Amino acid sequence: MPDIRMHIGEKVVSGWTSVAINRSIEQVAHSVSLGYHTDANANDLTTFPFELGAPFSVSSNGITVVDGYLDDVDIDLGESEYNVSITARSRGGQIVDSSAYNGAGAWRNKKVDKIIAALLEGYDIELEVPIGVDLGDTFRKFSLNFGESVFSACDRAAKERGLLLIPNEGSGLTLAKATELPPLGTLHAMADVLAESRKGRFTDRFQFYLIRGKHPGKGDIFGADLPSRVFREIDEGVALHRLKILSGNGKKKQLENTVKWERNVRAGRSRRFFVDIKGWHKFDGSLWVPNEMVHYRQPLLYADSPLLISSVSYKLAEDKGDTARLELVRREAFDTIPPTARLKRTKPPPDDHWSTLLYQGNAEEAKIAYDKWLATLLGPETDW
Repeated sequence: MPDIRMHIGEKVVSGWTSVAINRSIEQVAHSVSLGYHTDANANDLTTFPFELGAPFSVSSNGITVVDGYLDDVDIDLGESEYNVSITARSRGGQIVDSSAYNGAGAWRNKKVDKIIAALLEGYDIELEVPIGVDLGDTFRKFSLNFGESVFSACDRAAKERGLLLIPNEGSGLTLAKATELPPLGTLHAMADVLAESRKGRFTDRFQFYLIRGKHPGKGDIFGADLPSRVFREIDEGVALHRLKILSGNGKKKQLENTVKWERNVRAGRSRRFFVDIKGWHKFDGSLWVPNEMVHYRQPLLYADSPLLISSVSYKLAEDKGDTARLELVRREAFDTIPPTARLKRTKPPPDDHWSTLLYQGNAEEAKIAYDKWLATLLGPETDW
């Protein structure tokens, strides 16, 4: 059993009977739930400062798993029992709840890291930009949407430059891409595997993705935004006609990044693997964490490839002890590079003139043209 402790100021509590912590590269706020059950006559928690909003951290064998602020504290006292239930989030929860504000109205001619750093001011969250990360072009203009949260604005800016905001175990966010390091090893050789599963989801996936954005017009500071071109991406792994229309800011490169990101993330999320393992730590003592690569092979689940750990759920229960659930996805789910088909299309798709025919009222001709166009677009089976 790991030595799991909660730290609030100089106070430390161990002996938790139930713990659930989730860390994910898809969620900026890690979730935390802890429970304590003991004999009412033997408890030593009555003087512990369980104050709402108090900063805390949780460690396992001396390694910080998460830190943040207390959201909810429930204490129940019975005739012979004393129960404490705590739910909390990492520091990223504050930028999820809080609205973004910029007194100047918009940022002009700023890099993405400068915009995000400005949005994070006051929230005690450090932004780290690893050496060598391509931040892309400066934003000629980046405006906030009315009422959007701090995280929504930061996430939107990062996506338009093809980057991720990856939370770490402490108080920081890393502006980067999913790891490009090789796999740590084969998962079954690195962990005591308890259970495995695969889940597929089709409803969030589309065949066509369209985006039409706007970019700031030239002229004085009050120049109106100008409409941009429409860009399209195709998910060749979807045979049904399903259309998703997006909106965004920027010019050609930024809009292309956004629509590719949406297509890739949705395709990656449609197929996930879940592996339950014994313990929170690897054999070398380090903690299992998101944004690491492992090679996962399980013929019964049709899996044999390097996969990215997108989330880790740490659990402690009286009946099962300490376990962790690793969520595995394709790394391409978090990249702006389009997936590579196994076979290349032998000829370019015809012009989608079916939409013009349909608009003109020629339904039958439009149906024939559409079927031919769609058959060419589907092409060969892809890795997705």
